Amino acid sequence: MVDINQDGWLDIYVCQLHGYKELKGYNKLFVNNADGTFTEKASEYGLDVSSYSQQAAFFYYDLDGDLDMYLLNQAVHTPNAYKKGELRKVRDSMTGDRLYKNNSGKFSDVSEEAEIYGGSMGYGLAMNITDLNNDGFPDIYVSNDFHENDYLYYNQGNGKFKEDIVGSMGHNF
Repeated sequence: MVDINQDGWLDIYVCQLHGYKELKGYNKLFVNNADGTFTEKASEYGLDVSSYSQQAAFFYYDLDGDLDMYLLNQAVHTPNAYKKGELRKVRDSMTGDRLYKNNSGKFSDVSEEAEIYGGSMGYGLAMNITDLNNDGFPDIYVSNDFHENDYLYYNQGNGKFKEDIVGSMGHNF
């Protein structure tokens, strides 16, 4: 639930798995018409993503007053992918997590510039967004499944994030 267009009415963003076996589809955004009905407008907003989507969180990562979005994805792993940390930085369009910036109502993927891991190693189970270091900028904690570390992204306040789970927690989670 999110008020995507800031009109005072809650809208609904639905994540849908695409590309695994025979599953097909895209994430959907149902915008509230304020009359008890909704209209699907994911494409209009640039949020009609087709990937292994698990969940989305809307927040003001750049503090500019319009909601941005972090998209948590899952992955399907082959035995060759386990314990290969270098894969977390190799972008994968289906499985890598993504950060979307809201540019006047149209979202664009800024994951690479923001230094968000986008590889096939992540297997997102949950996330939390809050200002962990009290610097005024929202940080992102991503809980991954057993074969990959969790990610703790500190918002640098300049459009970039620094991942530092080991430095913050003392070891990999």
